[in-house]
Amino acid sequence: MGLYVLIGGKNQMIIKTKQKAFTLIELMTTIAIVAIMAAIATPSLRNMILNNRLAGFSNDIISSVSAARNEAISTRQQVVIEPNGGDWTGGWQVFIDSDSNGTFTAGEELVKTVEAYPSSLSESASPGDNLVFNSKGTMKDLGGWGTLKVCDDRSAGRSINVEGAGVVSVEKHKVGEC
Repeated sequence: MGLYVLIGGKNQMIIKTKQKAFTLIELMTTIAIVAIMAAIATPSLRNMILNNRLAGFSNDIISSVSAARNEAISTRQQVVIEPNGGDWTGGWQVFIDSDSNGTFTAGEELVKTVEAYPSSLSESASPGDNLVFNSKGTMKDLGGWGTLKVCDDRSAGRSINVEGAGVVSVEKHKVGEC
């Protein structure tokens, strides 16, 4: 559908095109719907992040125990997992304890280092001591290491138990149980 106009003695057709755009009401409705969906999703996202931190902490302990046992067996030396500053949420290091004193000293080989976790995690129960594996891959104390309980600011957490043979078990605590 066009409009014919006489320009310079010639009949030319001018086509009117319809402009396409959003009305102000459509735009405001869309923004309101997005805002409502974001308000609903935000608490779930926070819970997911905190749950992933707890799971990550547990997985790091499990992989460190496995690395320490494997290194102890392959090098036939004592291997230690030591928390940084005495707090497991502050990170830890796995090292070959060549002088067999149970603590890291200069010159000892680091096998693995785990960085500190966010301040939202804290220890609520800790065996406190370093994890020490002998050259056979078993713990120095066959009775096991004990249970490390780590909680977040929602009072959810994990209890991590390491047995004498180096077997790790993890118990999950729901919100309010830690």
